[in-house]
Amino acid sequence: MTRIAALLLCALPLLWSCTTNMPTAEQGNPSNERKVLLAGENTAYKRQLAAETIRAVGTDNCYFRIVGLDQLEAFNASSYRAVVLLAGYRAGRLDGRVTRFLEHNPTDHRVILFFTRGSDDPLPQGKGPDVKVDAISSASRADRVQQRADQLALLIRERL
Repeated sequence: MTRIAALLLCALPLLWSCTTNMPTAEQGNPSNERKVLLAGENTAYKRQLAAETIRAVGTDNCYFRIVGLDQLEAFNASSYRAVVLLAGYRAGRLDGRVTRFLEHNPTDHRVILFFTRGSDDPLPQGKGPDVKVDAISSASRADRVQQRADQLALLIRERL
């Protein structure tokens, strides 16, 4: 039993080390006052989710800045009306970069957390991340991208 626990503890950093950062991009007019910072992991699912969310909100009256989670702390969130975090939830933990950001902004009404996990089943009480911001969880299923993008778009529009 001790060996299994030791192996799991050794494997946990490997789970996080496999994540890469979403490529930096901009959509819309940067002079627009309606600005959204979108920070995420670089997975096919999260890239598709980001693209569909931006399409659903639109870029005519909104500016989107897309960055990787490693750049999150470098941005001044106060200049954005919404901050969307696209992260993984592995082994019962959020990505440390997201956790650190949320520690500095624990109840910021502009922050929206979207985290992926292995299932779409509801999380049992007390088993999800302890956050005070709007949060959506989902399995990384291509057939759910539009539904999740619409949910994110609604939350973003509420902040704009």
